[in-house]
Amino acid sequence: MASIKKTKLKNGKSSYNVRVRLKGKTVFKTFRTMGEARNFIIETEQSLEAGKFTDKIGDMPVKNLFERYISQELPMRKRPKSYLAFFNFFSDKIGHLEIKDVSTTLLLQIRQKMIKEGRLSFASINRYFASVGRSFAMAVEWDLLEDNPFRKVGKLKEPKGRVRFLSDDERERLLFECKKVDYLYVVVVLALTTGARKGEIMTLTWRQVIFKENIIILEDTKNGERRSLPLCKFSKQVLLDWKAKEMHKTKVFHILQCQRSWQTAIKNAEITNFKFHDLRHSCASYLAMQGVPLLAIADILGHKSLDMVKRYAHLSNTYKSSIIETLGDFLFPNSD
Repeated sequence: MASIKKTKLKNGKSSYNVRVRLKGKTVFKTFRTMGEARNFIIETEQSLEAGKFTDKIGDMPVKNLFERYISQELPMRKRPKSYLAFFNFFSDKIGHLEIKDVSTTLLLQIRQKMIKEGRLSFASINRYFASVGRSFAMAVEWDLLEDNPFRKVGKLKEPKGRVRFLSDDERERLLFECKKVDYLYVVVVLALTTGARKGEIMTLTWRQVIFKENIIILEDTKNGERRSLPLCKFSKQVLLDWKAKEMHKTKVFHILQCQRSWQTAIKNAEITNFKFHDLRHSCASYLAMQGVPLLAIADILGHKSLDMVKRYAHLSNTYKSSIIETLGDFLFPNSD
């Protein structure tokens, strides 16, 4: 049985006092909105019915916290299934503990063991801790825990992002091999000229390609924001030629993966230490070498800050030197 009592505060606002009683237990809680109060009643009654509710802070098992977070919060994140491996990993390590017994010291020991095993990069380890740490942050918001032990686990220093781009000769060899598989040639041309990710390219529909405006509209990007990709004359023509074949009336490509044909092309082109994602780096590198400002490159690639594109800054040194030379000629025209 549950009840909500509205109380008028001195500041003119209202609070909502909740009373939930079930199976001999009574729970009281105060909320700022009626919606929060009603949600609490539903969640508390479900927990009491399942025997999972505890009125002592920190007594919830970690595995139960994970279950609640995965069912309530994770679906609101982009590609929720991609986070499940992180929770499965920590469930094996700390799932049997009460959340109050998870300390920063314990988490640091787990991280140190992960480092020694050497199976994951520092960047991956950081993602494991950040992703699962959000569930403990929610535990604090849900008044299940007083502090988040993950909060005090600092990030491991990640290496600078790699910059591997195709030389002119490598690019010619790769495109030659890609032409042997028609769809692969279109995919690689788009990657080189737009900087789009493989997933963004392979899932394209013709509705997203606006030939009149020379752009591709990406609705589902990694950072969740809508992004447009300008098409140069060459890539536009390649797409028009491909569309004329009418391989598929809705989708640009009839397959979702090109890994096998890509590996064959790379091998036959005799290109080493190069991944498909490096086509994106190649696009950014070529733009930097043409003197395109880093802010513009970040916008094209869909990065929210300059941090991810600073790795290309050194490639524009020649362009910067020519600018300064122009400035010198302007300031001191008769120096020769």
